[in-house]
Amino acid sequence: ADWIKGYEVVYECIYYWNTIVFVKVIPLSVVVTLDFLMARKLLRADNKRQRFRSENQTSKESRRVTWIVIAVAAIFSLVEIPITVILILWTLSMVHDKMYVSEVQLGELSVIFNIIIYISFPCILFLYCLMSKKFRKHLPCGTLQLILVRKFRLTPPESIETEC
Repeated sequence: ADWIKGYEVVYECIYYWNTIVFVKVIPLSVVVTLDFLMARKLLRADNKRQRFRSENQTSKESRRVTWIVIAVAAIFSLVEIPITVILILWTLSMVHDKMYVSEVQLGELSVIFNIIIYISFPCILFLYCLMSKKFRKHLPCGTLQLILVRKFRLTPPESIETEC
């Protein structure tokens, strides 16, 4: 576009800083804070529960689901933080016109961490499948259900459909 000629670097800096702040740092901060608070509350509740030794099936399932949410948030945070740092280094390099890390290294690290992010998605799905009977029950593909039931000896849902 003609209106941006001569202002490409300014535009890129504004774009990347907005991405860093509003897409990476603020959501990651919220996720990490809520994850920490939820884990702390769950651990306190577990300590109280152990003192009174009163457990039933619904409280076990509820705790399990809460731990799944904590684990998913932790995995999300662990894989997103490195890519955020790379984006910050890249933007600082543009703003200060000084390379903190070479452009080739930043590109290679970016590819590696993006691959790690892509690998984390099926890991999260697998975590859900291992931990939640209700999630397994409602999986759309019966083949995956059969694999999980047979291979990992998980409790089978009431009806396993073999069509995807």
